Amino acid sequence: MTRRSQLTEHYRRRREDARATRSLDLAWRLVIFVVGGTLLGLGLFFLIFPGPGWATILLGLIILGSEFQWALRLLEPIQRTMKRARAAATNNNSRQKRMTVQLVTTVVIVCGIYAYLAKFGFSAEPFFNIRSWIQGLI
Repeated sequence: MTRRSQLTEHYRRRREDARATRSLDLAWRLVIFVVGGTLLGLGLFFLIFPGPGWATILLGLIILGSEFQWALRLLEPIQRTMKRARAAATNNNSRQKRMTVQLVTTVVIVCGIYAYLAKFGFSAEPFFNIRSWIQGLI
């Protein structure tokens, strides 16, 4: 038995024991709600400020989904989207298209950097000209 399956089985046994007592069941659900809700709120905060917003929201919904059906319903479209993305990523035809786009993009970026360095060298002079142009507008 793998370590993950042992942990899952241990969690399930603990949860069933907690369901036997009404107060313990309520406390368990309250802890899940507070932890999952906190992660959900933190994820929303991270959408505005730098941080792993979507990952934190997803983790909060997964935790909430362990006890609440409404959270599982919110996760269903995400699961369908992830299945489609996995199918697209493993499709050889789309993989070749992605690799071609990545190659062309890399070549364009490298050529752009080379052209910049050939014209201006290792200076930021063009950016200072943009600043003076913007100041001239004001």
